[in-house]
Amino acid sequence: MLRWLRVGLLVSLALPLASQGTVQLPANWTMKQWVGSDTWTWTMTRTAANTWRGAVRHDQTGQQGVETFTITASEGTRITLHRAGTGNYNGTIATDGKSMSGVCSFIGGGWSASWDTPILPGSGTSQPATTTPATTPLPAQFTMKQWSGSESWTWMMNRTGANNWAATVRQDQTGQQGSGNFTLTRVEGNRITIHRGSTGNYQGVIAADGKSITGTCDFIGGGWSIALTGATGTVAPPQPSAVAVPGSSLVVIYPGPCTAIWTQNRPGVFDALTICQGPATASFRETLTVESFDGTAMVIQRPGLGRYRGTLSADRKTIRGSCDWAGCGPNYRWTAYIDRNWNDDPPLR
Repeated sequence: MLRWLRVGLLVSLALPLASQGTVQLPANWTMKQWVGSDTWTWTMTRTAANTWRGAVRHDQTGQQGVETFTITASEGTRITLHRAGTGNYNGTIATDGKSMSGVCSFIGGGWSASWDTPILPGSGTSQPATTTPATTPLPAQFTMKQWSGSESWTWMMNRTGANNWAATVRQDQTGQQGSGNFTLTRVEGNRITIHRGSTGNYQGVIAADGKSITGTCDFIGGGWSIALTGATGTVAPPQPSAVAVPGSSLVVIYPGPCTAIWTQNRPGVFDALTICQGPATASFRETLTVESFDGTAMVIQRPGLGRYRGTLSADRKTIRGSCDWAGCGPNYRWTAYIDRNWNDDPPLR
């Protein structure tokens, strides 16, 4: 049996079903799922209202299994499928109503499904509802960097309406080009959502100084960042935490190509700079806040995305931990080195 297709003898809590409105998935459909170089094919068969039996085949090895899926949330084009005993598939239905795609909350990677008959009323013409902010925090023209794994893209944005931008994109590794349309759909405090055509949402957090925005994509994983030319005036600085953790500077090593430097300028508040090496180097900055620290275990909030959870070593030189947002699988671990002495300590990699 596949490592994540485990069927335990668990008693599942009843999950409340959100109102489904007019969104109804077909009785029979196929879903593709991928994590790294592994892919799976799910064949879905409806067994009850909002419930499907999913027969799965691992495309590389041929291993098979069966699971149960239930729609637990549906709002507009956003949908959540719960896989019993495992976790959620969070996704977005395309505006033509003929496909949906998203990310997995429990293992990372992504998934997609398609069918011939639209499942949304007015498909192909509907637009996401827009919450117009009092002050639009995005300029008329700006550049956005996007990355997923070792791939990266550069978007050049040009405003076409109050909260709309037409964009051209270049794939940094291959030079391939394309275009897309973006709509600012929500600004709430320092959180922002940008909707891209029939693809999905870019959800992010505006930095405390108003000069950058960073976030994640709900349809492909990875991340994105925007460098703004000036303060937006829309974001209140984060409140400092009374809980400080050891060290004024942490060097954080993640799985893959990314490394970060977290600087604790105030007790419990980190200025975090992340640099990801690859065919194209990408970097972004964000503010992290310590929620709790009991002397050993700590919880650090990444606004708008989730939390880092870590444990301080007995010698107080390292912190090792995990994270809880989409893309952080069960084996995703990070290590932070406290006030590292670059002259005396050995290389990190």
